[in-house]
Amino acid sequence: MPNLCFIALQITKIQKYGCQSWNNEIAQHLVTDEALRLENFYMFRYDREYSANGGGLITYVSKEWAICRPKVSVTLSTPHIELLAVSARPRFLPSGTSSIIIVNIYTRPTSNFPVADAEMKKALTKILKNNPRSNIIILGDINRNRVPLLETMGYKNLVNFITYKYPRSQATLDAVYVKDDNYQARNYIP
Repeated sequence: MPNLCFIALQITKIQKYGCQSWNNEIAQHLVTDEALRLENFYMFRYDREYSANGGGLITYVSKEWAICRPKVSVTLSTPHIELLAVSARPRFLPSGTSSIIIVNIYTRPTSNFPVADAEMKKALTKILKNNPRSNIIILGDINRNRVPLLETMGYKNLVNFITYKYPRSQATLDAVYVKDDNYQARNYIP
């Protein structure tokens, strides 16, 4: 996969062997880390913590793109939002930038979005406080057309096309939010 810097997956619906049981649920999709690894990529996996099934995030970072092993900055798993933030140092960065933080997010369609936004803001505040010179990319399956919280913080969504089509509705439910004009949006219709 040449020229691919990172991959972010949401709703992986998998659990590790030996995971904690929640409310007597039995995990349906037990998968080892080894089965998920991609050649030439670092893998960061964060399974849903409050339920044995559903949810889950994986972020892959290219070993060719990052000059040293990336690290997890923040994790969050609640019924309203799942978040996995990974800090990476690419070979080339704009002047004054120390790293790129990839924030992989999933919010369920039934989430309480004001609560999810409050939890997201708290996580982003922590990330920004600990990494003031980092560029942040916030992406994932947000299950809504826009996130006003991110827009008020100066982020813009690069996804400008419909990502969900159903016979009676269509919407942009997936997003890639950035603050810096160094990122380019391309019109792409799947």
